[in-house]
Amino acid sequence: MYEDKKKFYFVNEMMYGGTLYDRVTREQLSENRAAKIIRQLISAVTYLHSKGIVHGDIKPHNIHFRGVDDDMIKLIDFGTSRRINPDHHMHGVFGTVYYLAPEVIEGDYDEKCDVWSIGVILYILIAGGPPFDGANGKEVIQAILKGQFNLQGGIWDGVSNETKDLISRMLCRQEERITA
Repeated sequence: MYEDKKKFYFVNEMMYGGTLYDRVTREQLSENRAAKIIRQLISAVTYLHSKGIVHGDIKPHNIHFRGVDDDMIKLIDFGTSRRINPDHHMHGVFGTVYYLAPEVIEGDYDEKCDVWSIGVILYILIAGGPPFDGANGKEVIQAILKGQFNLQGGIWDGVSNETKDLISRMLCRQEERITA
C-alpha cells in the first residue's frame, strides 16, 4: 500500500483463474485435485492461526486461482478477520451462513471456526453440494446446529475413508474438532 497527499494506492497480485466457486460450478473436481486445494488452504490457515489471526469468512468466493489451468490458490477478503485472544473466545456472528460453525452461530468461538469452514468446502468439492442445506438461511442454520450430514452412498462410495474421516473431524463440535 502506498499513499501520497491525496490518494491511497493498493498493489495486489493479479489472479487470472477465477474463484473456487466458479470452478466448482463448472466442473467436478477429483478427490486428488480437492486434496491439493485443501492442503494449500489448510497451510494458509495454519499460518494465519500461528500469527494470531482468524479469517472468519472462508468460502469458495474468497479462494482465487492464480491461473486458468493452475490449481495454485490464494485466500482473500480479510474484512471479517480478527486477532485471536488466547484468554477469551470471540463473540458476534460474522461470515456466510453455509460456512458458519455452530459455535459462531451460538456466539462463542475460537480459531477452529476456520477449520469448520474448510470442512464444508472439502465436502462441497467432493459431493458437489453443501453438507448442511435448507430452503432459506434459517433452515441452513438449523441444519448446522443439528450437525448431521451424509458420507454414505452415491458419490461417497467412491471416496477414500481418509477423506471421509477428515471431513468428520472438521465438521464436529468445537471441542472435538482438529486444529488447522
